[in-house]
Amino acid sequence: MKRIFILGLVAAVSLTVFAHKFEVANADGKTIYYNDVSESYGSSAAEVTFKGTWYGEFENNYADTIVIPNDVTYNGKKYVVVGIGEQAFSICHNLRSVTIPDSIKYIRDKAFKECCRLSQVNYNAVKCADLSMQEYAPFSISNLYWQYELDTVYRKSQIPDWGFMADSIDFTLCRRREYAISELNIGAQVERVPSFMFYGMGGYVYNVDYTPFNDHFINTGQEVWDSVKIYDSITGIRKINFKGVPKEIGNQAFRGCYGLTEVTIPAGVEKLGEAVFAECDTLLKATILASISALPSYTFMNCSKLREVNLPNSVLSVNYQSFKGCKQLSSITLPTALTTIGPSAFQDCDQLTSINYPTTLAAIDGYAFSRCTNLDNITFPASTKTIGNYAFEDCTNLTSIAFEGTPKEIGNFVFSGCRNLDRGTVNAPRLMPQIKKNTFFGVANTMTVLVDDDVRATYAADPYWGRFFAPTDLEEVAGKEDAQKNKGIKTLKNGNLLIQKGDKFFNVLGQEVPAL
Repeated sequence: MKRIFILGLVAAVSLTVFAHKFEVANADGKTIYYNDVSESYGSSAAEVTFKGTWYGEFENNYADTIVIPNDVTYNGKKYVVVGIGEQAFSICHNLRSVTIPDSIKYIRDKAFKECCRLSQVNYNAVKCADLSMQEYAPFSISNLYWQYELDTVYRKSQIPDWGFMADSIDFTLCRRREYAISELNIGAQVERVPSFMFYGMGGYVYNVDYTPFNDHFINTGQEVWDSVKIYDSITGIRKINFKGVPKEIGNQAFRGCYGLTEVTIPAGVEKLGEAVFAECDTLLKATILASISALPSYTFMNCSKLREVNLPNSVLSVNYQSFKGCKQLSSITLPTALTTIGPSAFQDCDQLTSINYPTTLAAIDGYAFSRCTNLDNITFPASTKTIGNYAFEDCTNLTSIAFEGTPKEIGNFVFSGCRNLDRGTVNAPRLMPQIKKNTFFGVANTMTVLVDDDVRATYAADPYWGRFFAPTDLEEVAGKEDAQKNKGIKTLKNGNLLIQKGDKFFNVLGQEVPAL
């Protein structure tokens, strides 16, 4: 009991601290509630907050259209509005539009949480601070909303445990289909879109039909919850309008914006953060006009419906997991000056069928195209120097590989699990690339390696390439010509074809090597 008393006392003190200090009506008659934050942000500074001592005390105290002013006057004193406090607009279910002024320097955690009918945000904050944790993003719709059809509202305790959904049911929300932000306007003077600011501007809406449940209960007197019909849909931001050109878009700024179908990053943006559009489940098309040199890590990760991407030719590298899990992406035009495809960049892109690599491509990192199960052919340009471990692992439809040059390094398990290569072909270059023992792990010896006749013996004698050649390939012309050139005899030592002249040994290209 003593512990409970102490906790209750602490809670009471906290509630007192967060009470609004004053209220001012705008010219449009809408009242906004404020705290005085002059001590932290200079003389005469205020932040927008909720009415009362805690955010739920006066539910829906903000409704319809709210325009936050740059400054307000109270008791003859002028305050600059510098912030929007924690949960200031939380659970304001009837808020439909909000305008954020250019004076705002910060927006606190959960500021607009569960504003399920908010359809328009006009964001004009010129310089607003980053957030640090995406789970507290101001506009994140963290709960699942339920739309019911009947007048009878069942208590939450009566709902069976449908996993995580049962913890989020609120039968008082969203009775009609008019929920979540449909339009986000980024103002002309905005210099930077802060990290995490618009993370999670969307969610799932579950429409619940209790008719079968009620019919069964009336007829039998039994509650059979399996008869409740649930229909789900995605709701969220539909469009992002850049009225100007911010210099930077921060990390995860628009991550998880369900409902977004198309986006364009304007020319003039100098920097993109990581995971800017990650997990935007409904994004179909993305165009980046900004002259960036690298596509950051996770940019479009798990955008499962993304089908069209336009990248600027200024991009030199596509970084870690940039397109991982883009399961509807069937083709992409890579930038003409691209040099590096980063680790797992296109991993799990199920519909990707082919890639036209630019002639500048130097490195394909590990797992870059792992599990791209519809990728059927690859041509490595002469510029390709390294191919990382597992780069094309489990590309089960792959039947054709071509090398226009000789990479310096081909890693382990690069083509492991590519089972259609059993009857596929590799067009190999004259100068044999060095592969590892498990580069073609799991690929049968029946794979065909196409090489010029005069270097066939070199491949056949290699301990790893050699398994794709018949033993008779060691008797090809190249070996005989080199033997004659060195006036020696051919010998096979530890799988390597050598030409012996006296006590010296030469490979089939006439280069002296140590005796094995």
